[in-house]
Amino acid sequence: MTPVQKNLLKLLKEIDAICKKHDITYYLAGGTALGAVRNNGFLPWDDDMDLYITRENWKKLEKVIDSEIRPDRGYASTDRNELYRNPILRYVDKNTTTIYRSQALAGAACGQHVEFMVMDPVPKDPEKYKEFRRLMLVYTELLTSYFVVNRQVVNKDSDFDYDTYRYYLDLMEEKGRAYVLGLLEDKIFSYSDTDEECDYYCLRWGLRILMYERKNYGTPRLEQFEDVLVPVGSCAEGIFREAYGDTWMYIPEVQEQETHTSLHSLTLSYVNYIDDYLLFMDKEKALADYWEYKKDRVEILYDREKNNQNRLRMLAVKHRMRIQRELEGIDLKGLLRQRRYRELRTALGRYLAAQLSGDFNKWQIFIDVDDEIIYTALMLLITEGKYHQARKILKIYRFNREPGEDILEAESLMNAVRNISIAIYDHKDIAEAERICGMWFGQYPDVIDLIRCDLLARIRKAGDNKALYDIVNDAQKQIDRHPGDGELMKLKGDALLKLGHEEEAVAAYLTARANTRNGIILNEMRKKLLSLGVDEQVVKDAPLL
Repeated sequence: MTPVQKNLLKLLKEIDAICKKHDITYYLAGGTALGAVRNNGFLPWDDDMDLYITRENWKKLEKVIDSEIRPDRGYASTDRNELYRNPILRYVDKNTTTIYRSQALAGAACGQHVEFMVMDPVPKDPEKYKEFRRLMLVYTELLTSYFVVNRQVVNKDSDFDYDTYRYYLDLMEEKGRAYVLGLLEDKIFSYSDTDEECDYYCLRWGLRILMYERKNYGTPRLEQFEDVLVPVGSCAEGIFREAYGDTWMYIPEVQEQETHTSLHSLTLSYVNYIDDYLLFMDKEKALADYWEYKKDRVEILYDREKNNQNRLRMLAVKHRMRIQRELEGIDLKGLLRQRRYRELRTALGRYLAAQLSGDFNKWQIFIDVDDEIIYTALMLLITEGKYHQARKILKIYRFNREPGEDILEAESLMNAVRNISIAIYDHKDIAEAERICGMWFGQYPDVIDLIRCDLLARIRKAGDNKALYDIVNDAQKQIDRHPGDGELMKLKGDALLKLGHEEEAVAAYLTARANTRNGIILNEMRKKLLSLGVDEQVVKDAPLL
């Protein structure tokens, strides 16, 4: 653990003790929960800590926090701190400093902290749901004075309504901030945890609102987090899938690992900083300037992003013309039938790079090529184990075109592979994964996720050494076809271990560790290696992909 993480863990233990004492339910959230399930501790790069709490449990915490909190701790919320305008609650270490640019005025919230995200029930009725999201987005925008919250106002996934925002903004200018925020709170926080018409929780966060299924929370389950057992959602994996997508179990590349930029110290209190710089600031004027600047930013956002979206649409037309011309005369379906995947990947490279690019996904921009190109691209991605990318393309496709028979076939296969992943990782239901795999593997024997699932099921059911030797040989054949696939190497190691060939299993696991970013599998192999007597330092030093 880093020094930052050690101090965060100390704060978590303090919160946990208070919540246990007063029967308050909370859950680890975000990357903290992911670290608990995937790493049994902090994500190596993590520098903050998040918790979820329902509104009813938060009210219980509010009643006892003043009597329980240590003198060198603080508790920041919008109700308690006028200049703190973040919908997230903070448990703060006053001996330290963590000052973000957008919180420079909010002194009481500027120490190292653990954050609580309050969860509110959301109605499942489509019209009520839409109204809830519309008002919640306006509420978070008006609550936060320091930066623009809803930055994707022209995205098809966004429910931000600029006219509604302007209405409440004008009302705020007329009747005051507290009046309008109270009016919105009465409308959107009116549902309770016992309300059967609510299937989702809404969480307010700095740059967006999050919607997660309530069924994934329920009675918390305990997970090891460093040296303490702490609560996560009853189906935390389902929450991860909603929060991080279908690849939640994979450790991100270094450039995708999120950290935060702040003025930071573990040895000096934030008071030493803010007392210095606030000497040169008029807090009320600075807050007013922040607000005026923020309003101007919202005003120009729609036009700017609309122009950006139109630019991307024109670029999509350019891509379409070039891709159609390059692929003219190439029998893409023939390459797919002949399993000439490398040639297919080369042929489709430009289309896949463009359609899966960050900007095109952000704004749901569709490259309007022929269905044959889209179908073969989808099938290639699914075969390669990238069904999550196929899902992104299908989402954009369905915004723009009704699917034909080929596209529906690819979508059905994609859903089957995804459901296998959900069965294995979210529900630990290998029998269900095997059932789904059995329906599809015969027709699509090259799909890597089906290959892995078939080997996993065979290892689980293998009743004699002959079956296990067959699995080892079949796994090696697949490794030869897919060099560098650490998950196949791990499965080979599992079969070897079940055969009692411990040295060979250790070698397979150590090789697999260097060839996969699947954090669940890495953690499983770590435990197996330690149980086989491999020195912990050797396991730690084993190279990772």
